[in-house]
Amino acid sequence: TPTPTPVPTPTAPTVGSVSEPVITFNPVSYEDEGVVFVAGEVEVSWHADGDVDRYRIAIRNADTNEVYVDTTTAATSNAIPEGNLAEGVLYRIDVTAIPINGTEADGNSDPDRAARRRSLRAGNPLQPGQL
Repeated sequence: TPTPTPVPTPTAPTVGSVSEPVITFNPVSYEDEGVVFVAGEVEVSWHADGDVDRYRIAIRNADTNEVYVDTTTAATSNAIPEGNLAEGVLYRIDVTAIPINGTEADGNSDPDRAARRRSLRAGNPLQPGQL
């Protein structure tokens, strides 16, 4: 009786490794206690090192938790035109880097990490105490 030829067991592809995303805004009027203040159009950029396949971006009202944007993209920036952010509203922007061959759960999505969550407020370009 011939010995059966072993069939190789398929292995799952290796899930990539990614760093914590960094979120930046340009231009910024000023920053106060972790909140970035902007006036007019603002470009939001994000970046993570490593084997990034795509990013999940969520923008929500920080007070009501209402979601304005929830999307997955390979892009690393987005311009928000003047008038799209309501003056005085505090927005929370969350970015999760999703690794190659991975899911969002494999990315850096710890909600307590400040580097992937930033707060943004549109409104008066003057710093507190300025005339």
